[in-house]
Parts: sequence; C-alpha cells; structure tokens
Amino acid sequence: MKTQEIAPKAPEQEQPTAEGKALAPPAFSLQASPADGGGGGKPKEKDYNKEPKKGLFAKTERIDGPLEAIGEGDKHPISPNDLEQGALSDCTIIASLIAVASASPKALEDLVCDNGDGTYIVRLAVPTVEGAFEWKEIVVKPDFVTTKKGGAKYARAFDKGEIWPLLFEKAFAQVEGSYRKIIGKDYEQALSALTGKKSETLEIEDLDDDELMFQLGYATKMGRPVIAGTKSKIEMSKLSPDVDKTLVSIDHQYAVIRTSRADGTITLRNPWEHAIEMVVTVADFRLIFDDFTMQPRYDK
Repeated sequence: MKTQEIAPKAPEQEQPTAEGKALAPPAFSLQASPADGGGGGKPKEKDYNKEPKKGLFAKTERIDGPLEAIGEGDKHPISPNDLEQGALSDCTIIASLIAVASASPKALEDLVCDNGDGTYIVRLAVPTVEGAFEWKEIVVKPDFVTTKKGGAKYARAFDKGEIWPLLFEKAFAQVEGSYRKIIGKDYEQALSALTGKKSETLEIEDLDDDELMFQLGYATKMGRPVIAGTKSKIEMSKLSPDVDKTLVSIDHQYAVIRTSRADGTITLRNPWEHAIEMVVTVADFRLIFDDFTMQPRYDK
C-alpha cells in the first residue's frame, strides 16, 4: 500500500481537546479523506472491519466511553491492567501495548487524543526508506467490530469502559489496511510503532543467564518496553511446579513487566489474561520462550 508523502508541519501551539487534554503536534500528519477519516488512498472505513477469517463485513457499533480511566490497582490512567486480547490473533500488538503501558504509560498517553468531534487521533511511528521512523497521525472513529451480544470483539478494555486500547488496535488496522493484516504483526515493527525507536530481537539461546537478566532488567528499569515470544513446542513436564501452566501458550507474545535479580525471576503478562502476572525463573523462561524484542541491547 502506498504511503502518502506529507511535508513536515511547522510547530504549532498545543490545542486542548474537549476533555481538556492536549496532544503535541506531530512532525507529520495524515490528511483525512471524506470517505474514511484516515489518510488519502486508504480503504473505506468498512474495509477496516472485515472479519479476518470469513472475509465478510463484520457487525460494528459505536462505543462511547472515556478515553482512559483510573481503575483498581492502577497507578496511571493508562495501565497494563486496562486491556486483554480478544478474538483476533494480534498478540504482538496487544503485548506491545501492555509492555509500553507498564514501562512508560505517559509516553503511550501522549500518542492518543480526543478531537472533541466524535473522533480520536492516534499517532504511530512508521519506518522510512532511510531506516528511521516518522510519526503519522491517524484519525480513528470509535466504531468497532462487536460480538453478537454487543461489546468489543477484538481488543477488550476495562476500567469504566475506557477505549484507548480499541483505538490503538484500530489505528494499526487502518495503517495496514484491515484487521486481517495486523494478524501476526512483525515484533519489531509493532514495538517501534509505539516508541518511534528501532527495536531488536535477541535470541535467548545466544545469551547466558547473567546477560539475559541484565538485558531484561536494564530495559524494564529504564522504562523500555520488552515483549517475549514463546516456542512452538513447550515441554510442560519440565517446567517447575511453581509455574501456572494455564498461563503458558505456544507461538504467543507476552509483555515483560519486571525482573528480580534477588529472586532470579522474570514477571510477564499473557495478553489473553486480564491483569494476571506470570512469574518464572530464568530456567523456566528458557524452556518457554525463544526470543525477546526490545530497543537495541545495552552494552556493558
């Protein structure tokens, strides 16, 4: 899909929204077209809502809720407790959202804004031919694919019906052309789209235990999001009894939340499980995961 070239905009003053929140003007902006509210040349709005497997136009409904909200256990209006993966195989995107919400919630908050006219702006970083990233501004309507009983079918949000997770997921779909095209999204691209910085995937088998814990620990301590991918075959019988095996899934992306050198443990979240943490030892981490993706490794 061709990307519309947009000239950099001159700096402008921040404009408050209807909710009194301001979004700093990005360096680049997508021109909204009358047909879809997104960039010129994009598919029409209904194309974003195709059912991934059936290829049919899915039922959609407008979901009006707060952009963000403080819920039980939240330290910030945007929190890893806010979302879980729904009926779409986009664990890479949901895990990336959870990871950024955990590592740097303010950074994620700065990427979404209420326009005050029934639409929202979501900013995502897209790669350039030079290998850098430029921020694109996507106008998103709060019309989402829903279940037969109502309610969001794909990304699911909690805390008083807040909708920021749904908006980000739909913004990814608009950039790619449909929800179908964000299934199995590239790990590094998904994380970089939310940070604007280059990401790197490290193979766990290439790192000794000390280096593994150092890289994960340094990243999470410095507010850098990390996601980890599980193996296609996991020998459950070899996992320690302390591992909750109901939280272990093959070929799946998890958000890394924190590490503890004192305990030798790594805490993660499975996007399928709302607000439930999985704590594993380094040995169990090696049995479950193949690799992890983060900003380029830190050299000691």
